[in-house]
Amino acid sequence: LRKWLLEFEPVEAFNPKGQAPTSFAKNQMIGLNTADEFETIKRLLEEGGYGFHKEIFSSRHLTTAMSFVEDADVPKGKALNKMLMKLGYMKLERSVKWKGSMCQIWYKKIALKDVLKMEAEEVNVVIRKKLDETDEKDLLE
Repeated sequence: LRKWLLEFEPVEAFNPKGQAPTSFAKNQMIGLNTADEFETIKRLLEEGGYGFHKEIFSSRHLTTAMSFVEDADVPKGKALNKMLMKLGYMKLERSVKWKGSMCQIWYKKIALKDVLKMEAEEVNVVIRKKLDETDEKDLLE
């Protein structure tokens, strides 16, 4: 093996300091290294449910839905925040009261384009309206 490695001539396009080219094998290895919880979160957000969909959601409602998924551990604290940020979500600085509960809100920029320019109550109204669109049965009742 040593002899073969010493004699091996890499192709000209090979960059030892660059990223490996995308291939089926590389994508398989990445897939094997992705946490099941990460995939579960992506799937749930894509499907949507009570208090969550792909643009905006309450982390409380999302994690409750995750607790009903077989063989999925619900990430907590920083682990959950890290996963959501990797998916491109931003956390609203303060909680919003929705359906009688205080909810921590996560959103994609496209969902709340001008959130930084809005007054606090205006933000709350927009968020509540978007969450009201997720009219499925509440899993907490």
